[in-house]
Amino acid sequence: MDDIALAFTGHERVEIARSDLDALYARVEQAEALAANNYRSGRDWRTLAQNLERDVATLKSRLRDMDSVTRERDALLKFLDIAGHLLHTHSAGKADRPEFLELRDFALDIAYKHIKGDFFEGLGNQPEKLAWFKKLWNALR
Repeated sequence: MDDIALAFTGHERVEIARSDLDALYARVEQAEALAANNYRSGRDWRTLAQNLERDVATLKSRLRDMDSVTRERDALLKFLDIAGHLLHTHSAGKADRPEFLELRDFALDIAYKHIKGDFFEGLGNQPEKLAWFKKLWNALR
């Protein structure tokens, strides 16, 4: 009767040796252990990735701060270069020249800019003003 019921449902009777069944159970246990290990490993990698993302955010913030400091330092060095040139020109007795007054006013504008918290980035993107500046600079050599 059981064989007839199996025939109607499309199933058939199969015999499995105990050793084969034990081997299948062992493989299931190995697969479960491997899955648990993979889960732990994935969790550890995810934690590491999150820590690295936090580190990257911190470093980007520090880099922005350093960039701001670098920009400010570069702007101050440009100002000091102009101020030094003015002092040298003054000590050379050229302070009464109109170029000196123009360059001095330009340096004072830069100083006021710094006081307001802005940076003097140079004149590289202003060719006419750069040419004017070079003319003043060279006239006072």
